[in-house]
Amino acid sequence: MNGRRRITDRRRHSRFEVVGDLSGMLELLCPLPVVDVSTGGALIESGFELKVGSVHWVVIANGVEVGHAQICVKHTRPAPARAHRFLIGVEFLSLSPALTEEIVRWVSAGEGADPKWSGQ
Repeated sequence: MNGRRRITDRRRHSRFEVVGDLSGMLELLCPLPVVDVSTGGALIESGFELKVGSVHWVVIANGVEVGHAQICVKHTRPAPARAHRFLIGVEFLSLSPALTEEIVRWVSAGEGADPKWSGQ
């Protein structure tokens, strides 16, 4: 852009053309229902597919925020009988002792499907 605004351009802020590569990062927060969970990993449901091998940070909560964990996507498949939904198997790469205890409590109480995650 040459710095002058066109008459039809109603943008509030100037925009600049990017020439070449420009790296960036997108952070997305959305709830991801947990289908099952163990201290080693979980099966989550999502409206979008995640790339196998990709690493993400998540917030695991059961009514209130419980803790953060780093996960690696191990497999993904379409959810049966649910259009545009995916079941994603993840492995926990980092899990605090407090979060590990909480997951053990959920599994012991049969609450493995109740937590919700917010993916980042």
